[in-house]
Amino acid sequence: MLVYHARYAVPLLVLTACSMPNKPLGSHEGPLDDSVGPDWPIDDSGEPPTTEDTAVERLAWEIGSEEQAGSFEGSRPSIAVDAADQPHIVIDQGWIDTLYIYHKLGGSWSESLFAQDNWGSDRNYLPHMEIDDQDRAWISSWYATSNVESECGQGVWLLQDMSTAPSEVFHTKIYITWANGNLSIDPYQPDRATVMAREGTWQSVDSTGVVVESGQHALGITGEKLRFLIAPREGQQGVWHGVMGGYNLSESAYRSSLMDSTVTWASYSVYDWQGEDTRHPGLGLDGADPAVAYIAADYNPGVVINIWNGSALVFDASSLPVIDPDPASNGNGVDRFGPQWAPRHGGGAFLCWSSSDGWVHLVDVYSDGSMGEPQAVTEGSRCAMATDSRGRLHMAYVNGGMRYRLLLPPT
Repeated sequence: MLVYHARYAVPLLVLTACSMPNKPLGSHEGPLDDSVGPDWPIDDSGEPPTTEDTAVERLAWEIGSEEQAGSFEGSRPSIAVDAADQPHIVIDQGWIDTLYIYHKLGGSWSESLFAQDNWGSDRNYLPHMEIDDQDRAWISSWYATSNVESECGQGVWLLQDMSTAPSEVFHTKIYITWANGNLSIDPYQPDRATVMAREGTWQSVDSTGVVVESGQHALGITGEKLRFLIAPREGQQGVWHGVMGGYNLSESAYRSSLMDSTVTWASYSVYDWQGEDTRHPGLGLDGADPAVAYIAADYNPGVVINIWNGSALVFDASSLPVIDPDPASNGNGVDRFGPQWAPRHGGGAFLCWSSSDGWVHLVDVYSDGSMGEPQAVTEGSRCAMATDSRGRLHMAYVNGGMRYRLLLPPT
């Protein structure tokens, strides 16, 4: 049985890329469908592991067989799971106005053209999808035309009945600023999604597509390199997390709705690649603590991370841990699409990225800065992930088409 050391402290540690096995570590010979792991144990204690647990050994990841979600390859996927823990993927086609969507219902994948209208714009890309407690998918995507601000904005869609027969409720375009961003949803406000874009400017759209509220979550001068997520909190409004990639006049910054001001998570004097428009950050939530956030980007030494532990940054902004010194282009195999995160049940988060070896890699990271051993998961690039109600990890990626694997994290 394959085993590995569960966690080890990373005080400014540089991690080298994994050596490539003939097949993914912990490979499962068949698909990990609903018959696999129904009683898979999940640590719901909410207590994050500590760096003292360095000698603990756990089973390696169980990695399901590759599934072909569709023939269309695309550029930047977003994945979410429905009320029945079935995956759905939306993906752009690069720099044109086409989006595709993939549904896995009853064990079978379907593929369809999701959007191909431009509302005056010449591209529609970088989609983001979240599915709410009413089994509805909220999706955003950036409509843009270079240097024509009036033709830019965010497309927003609402789809219903995702676990049985997905259908569109509305499709609209809202203008915030010319730069891209994404939406996020909060169970405390169940009939709206909030879209945030440049410099933290935001608008909330209700379930009929009407803008009902607007404001600003001040993040500094962000340009187009911004990501936004809402971490749910039981019985109260969720915590807003915003992160941006900076440039020489405004360093990479992070801020939550629990904070009075921003903090610099990556210093421009050390990580000057943050000034490139192609270097977008990835933002992740913790599986137990809504005040915690995880950040990753491909800056000049490779894929680097920082963590907001709820009260402070875990790593010095001028000396970040390097997760992979030799990632694929822009950290995930394509520009304007950073390394991606997904929450880990019981605390922590999972990070995936594309390496120059042609494989998707994965590591579990915790709020104290400790992490598991990086794993080579599958050949491919441009990964995105979602965690389901049982703590299983659903991964979408590109490998000669739209591909998918189901993963069981180590216990």
